[in-house]
Amino acid sequence: MDSFDIFFMDELLEALNSLDTQEFGDIFDNLERGIQKATEYFTNNPTEVEIKYTEELQDDFNNSNFNDFGLSNLLTQNANFKQEFDEFFIHQQKIEGLFNKLDLKTHPNMKMDLKESKLRLTSLQIDKESLQDGLEKIRSQRCNSKNILHEIKEKPFVLPNIQIFR
Repeated sequence: MDSFDIFFMDELLEALNSLDTQEFGDIFDNLERGIQKATEYFTNNPTEVEIKYTEELQDDFNNSNFNDFGLSNLLTQNANFKQEFDEFFIHQQKIEGLFNKLDLKTHPNMKMDLKESKLRLTSLQIDKESLQDGLEKIRSQRCNSKNILHEIKEKPFVLPNIQIFR
């Protein structure tokens, strides 16, 4: 697009009137670079394979030939299959969204409990207060279990009086 300035004439005139020379120059240069980058894929002519493929797609579209291997017929004729199909894709999208959102990476050599822990940690809404409360609770439980063990150790072990009959 050699004459992009004609295409964006109104916008460039408005920018020229409201910006100083340096800002306008930056916008103009950025616009030119952006257009060059956007059109770089169209500078080479398509290959024979690409031309043939697009012609076949256009022919299929013109002839209403949408070969989906019978999937559309099955989806319209079988309500149970359609429901299962929809649930599968919704579930798959939720899982994909979760992994994308959390940038969650697992390694094949990770143990299953480590993977589960990682998922649990990332799915929780953790704020500083709840984290502090959780740590205090864990520490108090550990302290209680130590106290119980200490009490057990302090008590003398007495065997009950057992009589054995012969």
